Amino acid sequence: MIKDTIAAIATALSDAGIGIIRISGPEAIAVANRVVVNKKKEHTLKNWQTHTIHYGFVEENGKEKGVYAKMARGAMVRYLAENQIENIKDITQFSDLGYTFDASQSTEKNYIFKKKLSS
Repeated sequence: MIKDTIAAIATALSDAGIGIIRISGPEAIAVANRVVVNKKKEHTLKNWQTHTIHYGFVEENGKEKGVYAKMARGAMVRYLAENQIENIKDITQFSDLGYTFDASQSTEKNYIFKKKLSS
């Protein structure tokens, strides 16, 4: 049984205007509802059906944050280049833009970095 709520970027690195974030776990709707807004800037995700796809924007403190994933990818690439990372395990030391490595959610082939959401 899943006890944790997790989120992960599900789109490839690109300059695309759309990004997909996959969220699962018992608090997935509540977590997403805090940051996802529709075109009218309403937090209505909690009223939507589960197991469906929805279009919305990520927002924090009233400001649209559609660039979070792009910023995180850029920071990671910069970290890899500046530190000349050659061993995959060395990326666990990355801690920029508030992201930190989460060993409890990571596997040998899938490293998870989390950012604490603002209250």
